[in-house]
This record gives sequence, structure tokens and C-alpha cells, in this order.
Amino acid sequence: MSKFLQKLKDGKVGALAEELAKNQQTLAALARTGDVPTALRMVDHFVYFDQDSCRQDYAMAVVEHGYIAELLDPTPKSTALGVLVRKQQCADRESIDEAVIELFQLAELHDGEYDGWGCAVVHADNRGAK
Repeated sequence: MSKFLQKLKDGKVGALAEELAKNQQTLAALARTGDVPTALRMVDHFVYFDQDSCRQDYAMAVVEHGYIAELLDPTPKSTALGVLVRKQQCADRESIDEAVIELFQLAELHDGEYDGWGCAVVHADNRGAK
């Protein structure tokens, strides 16, 4: 077991496992639509916080890791303090799992909750694939 997994708070190992299982489901759904997983596209991740200071620190940390961070302000429908984390990348299993683990770990370090990812489908006729 990695040092990171050993340090996760009770229940967080299960939460990470759930996120990785969701990755597989989402990637399968993309494949059913004809997505080209090796095509570069913007992948969006969502992370939420109870405290703005934690959110600010997280945003700075993900930028240092090569991501783009956009603070999401509360709305009349949601009081959540969110961060939209974006990166141009492929949507293959290895790339997505790597990003989710990294962002989940950083969220844990900053008292946040990782809440999943999404991206556009890229078909062979409009891809930027390798």
C-alpha cells in the first residue's frame, strides 16, 4: 500500500476507490459514443471545500502541479465553495486515474472533497490524437 493510501483518513480509501471505479464507468460511456481516448481535450475536475482559505490554498497547489484552477463562487442554489480544475490531456484510463489520484490527494491535504470529472467526446474526425 502506498504511503498516501496509508495516510488517508478513515473512509477516504473507499472514496478514492469509488472515484477510480467511476472513472472506468465514465471511460466506458465515452468509448460507447466513439470517443478517441488518445485525443487531447480539456478535462474538468470538481473539488469542494467548507472553508475559503482551504479552497484558495488548493487552487494554488493544483496550479503548481500544471493545472488551471478557477474558483467557483456560491450561487443561490448552492453554497458550496468549489474549484474547477482543468487540464489539456488524453482521456485514457492511465491519464485519468493519474489525474484523479493526484487531485484527490491534494484535496485531502487541503480539507476538500474531490467530486469527479468530465470532458467532451472527441471523435476520430475532429480529434487531436497522437
